[in-house]
Amino acid sequence: MAQSPDSTSSDYENDLQRQNAALQSCIDKLTLQNKLMMERERLYEQQQQQQQQHPNNLLAPPFHHNSYRRDSNGQSSHSRSSSHSGHSRQMSKGHARRHSLAVSEARRAAHQRSNTPQNVNDYISSPASPVRPSAQLHSPSVQSPGPHIPQISHQQVSSFGGDPGPIASNNGMNSQTMPISGSMVGGPGPMLTVSSSSQTRGYTSTSYVPETTSEFRFPPSPVARKSHSRSQSVSSGFSPQRHRRTGSWRENSNTPNSNNANNSHLGHKARHSDVSEISRQQSGNRKLLFVPYFSHAQIPEMVSSGLLVTGVLRVDRKNRSHAYVSTPALDADVFIEGSRDRNRALDGDVVAVELLDVDDVWAQRKEKEERKRLRELDGSVQIDVSPSDNTHGSLVLRTNQKRQDDSEIEGQSLFLAEEITLKEDKPLYSGHVVAVLERPAGQLFSGTLGVLRPSSQAAKERQHARQLSTPNQNFNNLNINENRKSNDDKPKIVWFRPTDKHIPLMAIPTEQAPADLVDHPEHYANQIFIAQIKRWPITSLHPFGSIVERLGPCDSSLVTETALFRDANFDRSDLSSVAIHELEEAAQDMHARALELKSAEGEIVKLGKDLAASFRKNKSVVAIHVLDVSPSIPLGSTLDKELRGRSVGVYTEHILSPLISDEQSKTAIELRIGKLSPVITVELPLDGSSVKILNESIIPSTKSDESILEFLDAANVFRKHRSFNPLGDKNDEALEPFLDIQYLDLKSVKEVNMVQAIVKELEHATNAAVASELLKCPEVGLETLVRQQETPLPPKIENFAAYLSKHGIKIDTTNSATICKSVSKSQSDNTASAIAISLFKMLSPQKFTTASKVSMGRLGHYWFNCGVYTCFTRPLLRYADQIVARQVHTLLGDHPLQTLTNSEFSELTFRHDSALKLQKQALHLSLATSLSKSSPKICVGKVVNVQESSYDVIIPELCIEKRIHCDQLSIERCDYLESEDELCLKWLDNESHNDELNEVLKSVKHDLREGFVQVIKPFTDVVVQVHANCDGNIRPVISITAVNPFVG
Repeated sequence: MAQSPDSTSSDYENDLQRQNAALQSCIDKLTLQNKLMMERERLYEQQQQQQQQHPNNLLAPPFHHNSYRRDSNGQSSHSRSSSHSGHSRQMSKGHARRHSLAVSEARRAAHQRSNTPQNVNDYISSPASPVRPSAQLHSPSVQSPGPHIPQISHQQVSSFGGDPGPIASNNGMNSQTMPISGSMVGGPGPMLTVSSSSQTRGYTSTSYVPETTSEFRFPPSPVARKSHSRSQSVSSGFSPQRHRRTGSWRENSNTPNSNNANNSHLGHKARHSDVSEISRQQSGNRKLLFVPYFSHAQIPEMVSSGLLVTGVLRVDRKNRSHAYVSTPALDADVFIEGSRDRNRALDGDVVAVELLDVDDVWAQRKEKEERKRLRELDGSVQIDVSPSDNTHGSLVLRTNQKRQDDSEIEGQSLFLAEEITLKEDKPLYSGHVVAVLERPAGQLFSGTLGVLRPSSQAAKERQHARQLSTPNQNFNNLNINENRKSNDDKPKIVWFRPTDKHIPLMAIPTEQAPADLVDHPEHYANQIFIAQIKRWPITSLHPFGSIVERLGPCDSSLVTETALFRDANFDRSDLSSVAIHELEEAAQDMHARALELKSAEGEIVKLGKDLAASFRKNKSVVAIHVLDVSPSIPLGSTLDKELRGRSVGVYTEHILSPLISDEQSKTAIELRIGKLSPVITVELPLDGSSVKILNESIIPSTKSDESILEFLDAANVFRKHRSFNPLGDKNDEALEPFLDIQYLDLKSVKEVNMVQAIVKELEHATNAAVASELLKCPEVGLETLVRQQETPLPPKIENFAAYLSKHGIKIDTTNSATICKSVSKSQSDNTASAIAISLFKMLSPQKFTTASKVSMGRLGHYWFNCGVYTCFTRPLLRYADQIVARQVHTLLGDHPLQTLTNSEFSELTFRHDSALKLQKQALHLSLATSLSKSSPKICVGKVVNVQESSYDVIIPELCIEKRIHCDQLSIERCDYLESEDELCLKWLDNESHNDELNEVLKSVKHDLREGFVQVIKPFTDVVVQVHANCDGNIRPVISITAVNPFVG
């Protein structure tokens, strides 16, 4: 049936409105680009003026190195004066020309590489991630046009998030003239005439690719270039003149200033050359090793426009030259290649990242690997040896240095770090850090001091040259002269080597080091120092730091534990005298308030120092009573400030560092049997009806395990609300200790305590209920402080599920509850524990935030399976609980709302993460100490992963995960069958074992074959021996070795 003219006109007008809206969006984004370009050029001109006045002053180069501008004729010209020899800006050493991408372009390229085009529309249509037009989209079949402005039809305009886009033309009425940038962060492009014609595009709004094969691309423009030489990687398959392997970036020009034979990009040095002469002149002959940071004032606007992404940087635990940034804006982590692209960011920093073309980054990485391989072939560096005659199969023989590095990385933590292996598969996203947005102030690091930088070839050559400079002296005189170092020969700096290998070396002024360190460095090899980073200029490969204190020898348990606290940035000092006095006043005020409040009746069971519970209404309602301490601590008082600085109490097996210590005040602030105390009561009906919050006083009457066990049925009801299995299934609870600060000790990790499990479940129900009630309150609402844990990236969970399915284990990845239910159905407890620990490593970090800062869909807690969650039940353990208590008083109408700044949110999250990290390290220290006092412990482990020359084993008995390297075993060869995911070990011969070991070997079912061959498969049992070495190590090392299953 034909449409009426009115209907056609209405559709026509609606389509025109959509086109105009998309056009306006395009204009706004291009206007932003022009503003940023003008700001960059203004900063550059200001810098040039300052450097001309002070040529030796090392000022930061301008905003970004991809900038160029076009003149009034549309020709690309250099934005700097000709007096600078055609160089656009100072360029850091080793940075080759690479092309930046916007978020939408990076997503598009990533999904094209992963062969999943059906997922692209999900990202294009996402309202949280607007898609801007590609900087260059064109078909390979279309030849590159000349520098003139082409005629662009409506079918050649790329889409904007699926909505009708603008119609581009060079004629017609009601046209607008707008600049189009040739690069997202570059200068303005040619003037493109855009018509608001009513023509429609030839493809539907749900299709990502237009029906026409012709696509929009920016017209190229000749550039005045100075001759540079840029090497081309044979393996990369790209040319310096080709942009993202899609076509010509700029046509060769016959202008007098161009060089067709050598078309390096403007202002960038050749890849294997020194920095430009202008850089040398302006930086006092010091090379620029890093690019300067972007201005913080511009980053929010660039992030909202899709030019940058933000996230937390994570240094690879195995290959420290690689790093990754986790960001909610993308469906995978962003790969950061090398320390220069990391740009002085530290592990755990919140950074801004500019996305780069993966092909460019990958080609640069291949070149580095090739140069490293050539150096190794020259014999200058020892390498891992894999015999070419295949007599040892896939066995890799590591060098001594590699063995030592692996031992420290794998042996100084409870679990192996999550690794991303980069072989031939390119990452989905890559980028480089352009700004550090958040970093905890005053970070401290433990480590040792040395005169020479580790593995520094330059230092070795200097020492060798000093010996050759005195050839006529005998050996004794040479040693005397070397020991009598003059002041001129004394180094100006010494090197601080952090215990955490992911922290860079620090240059320390020699005057801050011990006076005899230079002459006798061996005396300080095992002495632990504390240092902090002071500055990190762009001309230095390493940061400059200062020594804070000297702790003592590393063989002292007290020194080692203190070093752990320093690394976690925890101060173990007591409260100040003023704070203690205010604490005593707070105790008196709490007692006075308790007398004024209505007292609850019935038997009240004490669950902790600040938590109690009782039944009401014939056990149909559970009342949770939380000590009400926040009104007695005035906001902004000395006590409040010191508690905020601590943020959280730390409990380890040997160290108790509570938020508020009982020994620091004459009157303890806690719940006591028979003592009246003010509390906030949360009534939780078992039928799921509405929650009620009261302010009253209670007198705890009892505390015993039997009385707490009476709440088991109620706890199971609350677990059912979260879709979890009832308590008693220890596989469900295997991860709880690692997510909770309070219960992390060796006993609670190894054993599931039913009493603790009940208390934790009551806390989960209370915290979730309080968070929900605060969100409903108009006075609090979106300012509610919540504890958030985002869902892990889908590829992580999906890949892990596929890996388990390959080995016969099916899991439901709908949510954390379904995962736990699937894990509990595993064949054995060891298998379930191994899966649980593997899942723990994939969980996203927890953090504090508010609903006003994130969308409601991302506000929940993944592992607890709660739509919203907060911290409320432990005010004597966490300062965050006191903040939530004040918000509850706002809900009750007797306290003004307390809000937090972004820095305070970050500080809370950082303190809690540091506390959990400290407890894990303390647990590792305790376990290593106990293991070192006895002979190697015999355990049965579960294989969870198999590689070419190693396999990973989880020992549920000790709750640790370690790697066994085959070059440490008494085997003849090993063969890795990738298709079967098996590792075949050919042992040399039978071995004689003691009776205890023989009994364990007989109890374990091994896959043994003829010729002393053992087959290692994932999720099979193996017998191992656990060793611990605490001698001469700042952090003890726990390692495991496999036992020969062929008993002699």
